[in-house]
Amino acid sequence: MNAVDEASLQDRFGMWDPDQVDRPVIVLPMQSGPGDWGMDFHAHRKSQLMVTNVGLITLETDAGVCVVPPRSAAWIEGGMPHRVSFSGAASGYIVFVAAGAARPMTGPCHALAVSPFLSALLERVQALPQHYRVDDGDGRLMQVLIDEIQAAQPEGLHLPMPRDRRLRRMASTLCAEPQLQVRLADWAQRIGMSERSMTRLFLAETGLTVNQWRRQLHVLTALQQLSEGQRIQTVADALGYESAPAFVTMFRKAVGSSPRRFLAQRRAPLQPAWPGLRPVSGASV
Repeated sequence: MNAVDEASLQDRFGMWDPDQVDRPVIVLPMQSGPGDWGMDFHAHRKSQLMVTNVGLITLETDAGVCVVPPRSAAWIEGGMPHRVSFSGAASGYIVFVAAGAARPMTGPCHALAVSPFLSALLERVQALPQHYRVDDGDGRLMQVLIDEIQAAQPEGLHLPMPRDRRLRRMASTLCAEPQLQVRLADWAQRIGMSERSMTRLFLAETGLTVNQWRRQLHVLTALQQLSEGQRIQTVADALGYESAPAFVTMFRKAVGSSPRRFLAQRRAPLQPAWPGLRPVSGASV
């Protein structure tokens, strides 16, 4: 398939339905132009893997939000309504996976790491025809791709949303105003719960404490803003930190590196999937 640009992606889904292609996996190259754009809520019967090579993708579902920088992917279970937005020029792959072919993690939406081998496989198979033969070399390559998707490791770039309507109201307010500094006791009073009940239920529904969840929100929000070219000081101010160093300290504790280093590593060229392998002189690869 040819790469899909921002103008034709939505049109393509109007006239091309991946659910009608009788193959266990389909790889669709994707590329957006400069500027922000997106697709409103929609769903497919097939599960979907959104892979980023360049730029940043934000994927929203009712269950949570995934931010996908380069070398990452978001997994969406089949049938789950989702909305996709892109920050700046972005490229990567949209992979449709038939029901039962792969399920790297349980749940409707998760962020996954993309290994050098998985990235190389996607580059290799992206030019195959939609209706590739499943019983020859193309089919075997696609089966290896399915195995690699199944083996992909989780990455902590997902923000789960609570289901309880009171907790959802608090979470939605924080998403809209991430700089808010409100004590837990005050939040509990606002949403009509005791602080003890609120914190217990929030942990049970999201797997995170309120403070952990808020830190994760700040990390994902910061990645979106930094990918758009905003300065660290500007991002720190927007998120309510007293200083840029305080924000950088929070980010480093959450992801293991500073914001600048994290994004630089993701934007650097990928190392070969097999570092010690070099072409033999005169041989074709």
